[in-house]
Amino acid sequence: MRTAAVVILVAGGEAARAQCDAWSREFASPGGLGMNGSVADFADWNGSLYATGAFFEAGGARANYLARWTGSAWERVGTGGAFGGGGMDIPGSALAVYGGLLIVGGFFNSAGDVPAQQIVSWNGTTFVPLGAGITEGFRRVRCLKVIGSDLYAGGAFGAADGAPASNIARWNGSAWSPLGSGTDGEVLAIEPYAGNVVVGGRFASAGGAARAGIAVWTGSQWAGFAGGQTNSLGQVQTLMTEGSHLYVGGNFRMLGSASANDVAMWNGTQWNAMNGGLQGVGVGAITRYRGQLVVAGQFTHAGGRAIDNIAVWTGSEYLPMAEGLNLNVDAAMVMAGPGGGNDLWVGGGFFTLGDDTTPSSFIGRWGPTCAAEMTCDGFLDIFDYEEFVRAFEAGEPKADVAADGFVDGFDYDRYVELFESGCM
Repeated sequence: MRTAAVVILVAGGEAARAQCDAWSREFASPGGLGMNGSVADFADWNGSLYATGAFFEAGGARANYLARWTGSAWERVGTGGAFGGGGMDIPGSALAVYGGLLIVGGFFNSAGDVPAQQIVSWNGTTFVPLGAGITEGFRRVRCLKVIGSDLYAGGAFGAADGAPASNIARWNGSAWSPLGSGTDGEVLAIEPYAGNVVVGGRFASAGGAARAGIAVWTGSQWAGFAGGQTNSLGQVQTLMTEGSHLYVGGNFRMLGSASANDVAMWNGTQWNAMNGGLQGVGVGAITRYRGQLVVAGQFTHAGGRAIDNIAVWTGSEYLPMAEGLNLNVDAAMVMAGPGGGNDLWVGGGFFTLGDDTTPSSFIGRWGPTCAAEMTCDGFLDIFDYEEFVRAFEAGEPKADVAADGFVDGFDYDRYVELFESGCM
């Protein structure tokens, strides 16, 4: 075998990453790195992953409804709180990064023993409330979105900063203001699109006019969405903009005059029903991962194919992500991971992978796993070693396990180290 004598520059100098994607098996609970309650949202703040939801333990450590991932373990955010778990006194629902701060929204009265009504900021040291917060009605923040210099909060509430605000409000960095007369029901998603703000949720009207499930805030008034409304019992739970395209997910059967099952894409003039959509309870999250659209929620079929709760949309069909997840997915976010590439993090109410035998308690990570696993068969064995030698001698990018842009003796040494340690 050729070893140190082989020095090949990987095309473009791009560092290779592990070739095999899979669900991480480490997020069990108890005894693993999972949560003891559902995960509602994620945020990437200062290079760390933060999660909020209905849990009060993360990876076996006390963390009251808010936790930070260190790369190998979870830790609480802030001090005080029940049993010294920091965080909030009641579950969180939404996260955002605004003005250099981590923003947490939910249904709580305090964070780290600091009084805070349903919304609070974390500066890395202390929690600071945003004005008088969100109050009245059910008083719950369900979604947060930064658009321009403003932070938008949606949910089920009647006032912001003590002034009337019906289910949606805007924070400019110093004060809250309403968006006209708001909506008559809960706001679940907020997204910029075509110079306006699109709002989705569980409502029948916005600005006093019939606009079921989806409406537009122009900056000064409410208007109907160009693609129409959902059916009367429909609701929009997630929105994602990509250029002139707006992806809409939720629980509905119609969007305007178009038949659409829980997910569709608006291209500015018409709806794309995305191969018949889904069969199940609905869509809770949409994101882009490695160039393909990931649609997640609670469903049993996508495009007529049996798929458990998370699917990849190729543009013409849906593909499963291995065995999927056994129950609802409510949050999805892409972030750099330990395998050398990006990881897809998902959270929700699931507690096993779709095989119903492998624990994955309310949180999961999909991405490169072991850099020594070359054959992608789920086992680290002699076949992987032989495949590495073949790729190494051919100078293929997958042999660049040292991730320095070259295939050389350093990769061989690194591969042997990983192989012998079982990638631990």
